[in-house]
Amino acid sequence: MTQASPAAAGRSRNRTMSMRALARQVRDGYRKSLQRAVLRRSLATLERTLRMGRQPGMKLVEQLVQGWGNENWSANAPLLMAMLEWLPRTNGSIAECGSGVSTLVLASAALVSGRRVHSFEHSEEWAERLIRDLPEYLRPSLDLRVAPIRNYGEFDWYALDKSDAPSGIGFVVCDGPPGGTRGGRYGLGPVLRSQMSPGCVILIDDTQRQGEHEIVRRWCAELDASVVQEGSTYSVIKVGNGIAG
Repeated sequence: MTQASPAAAGRSRNRTMSMRALARQVRDGYRKSLQRAVLRRSLATLERTLRMGRQPGMKLVEQLVQGWGNENWSANAPLLMAMLEWLPRTNGSIAECGSGVSTLVLASAALVSGRRVHSFEHSEEWAERLIRDLPEYLRPSLDLRVAPIRNYGEFDWYALDKSDAPSGIGFVVCDGPPGGTRGGRYGLGPVLRSQMSPGCVILIDDTQRQGEHEIVRRWCAELDASVVQEGSTYSVIKVGNGIAG
């Protein structure tokens, strides 16, 4: 039996590897297309549900999380349910620290209520992905700002000038910056306190971690705030009337 030359065998292996890589690309492309379709369909259902004055069920919210993907880093369904529960109880501007599926949900709720979401994201690449997946009809409800993390002295946080931050903030979803940031999410309080309205509601994720738990304690002391709800992985605090800029 005639054996293939080493060069011919190498070419055969390369062709096999190329075919496998192509097959993976096709599968990945198909999966992403299905995922995007689930996301668009779920967002449309969410908007219809909110316009009817109803709260969405857990199944719909879980579909939104699945449609977005990136489950290890994205907001989970209980957090999104808490967002949709608390947002209608507030007024004024909506601020978000860290973008993702939560941004799409907030933009949907803002569209229905005639409000606007101001989302701060440190990663330009992540912000680009969000814009790609954002339905055209939701764009007027969202102001997405790429704000790199910078040094504020005691802590690091999003690089925002006072003119960049919305005034009259009544609701905040805090799921960023990343946990490894110096000071974690603490910067929200000192940087945006003068922009918050009395009674502003802050929903902060990951409070099962000691770092976020300590941040909540500091905010309560510095913002004249109190914890009004504790979930399995999040806390809701309400800023008091004694807040000062």
